[in-house]
Amino acid sequence: MRQKLNETNLEKNSNWLFLGKIKKSVAKNAKIQEGEIYISRNYLQHIKNNHGKELSQLGLSSFDFVKSVIDNYNQINRPTNGKTGVWLIHYQEKLSKIAVIDINFSMKNEFWEVVSARPMASKRLTNEENILWKKKERTL
Repeated sequence: MRQKLNETNLEKNSNWLFLGKIKKSVAKNAKIQEGEIYISRNYLQHIKNNHGKELSQLGLSSFDFVKSVIDNYNQINRPTNGKTGVWLIHYQEKLSKIAVIDINFSMKNEFWEVVSARPMASKRLTNEENILWKKKERTL
């Protein structure tokens, strides 16, 4: 069993930090590769350097932001900017901003790699054809 990660307890022996996984059932429905999701220490530092101020306004560190999206994504989209990979999205209809993680599957490493992370305006998600998977809302 993997040790639970946080910013003060990162895996010491690797440049790659385990964040979570895309489960088999979700991957099958989205028609993407199932697998574990990792982020490099270098990219985590990049997020901190480039988006740290914006994330601190949300009360989150760069690690906490990425981890929260991995733990709570409820939609997977094809990127609208022509890039490869997929977007993991923590989408809430009532909010004007959403949390997006851009991941690519690394054939060399055989896992999903976080390549971008940012808050984004939810209006960029209006194109239904880009949705690969959406979590079903629970009804009572």
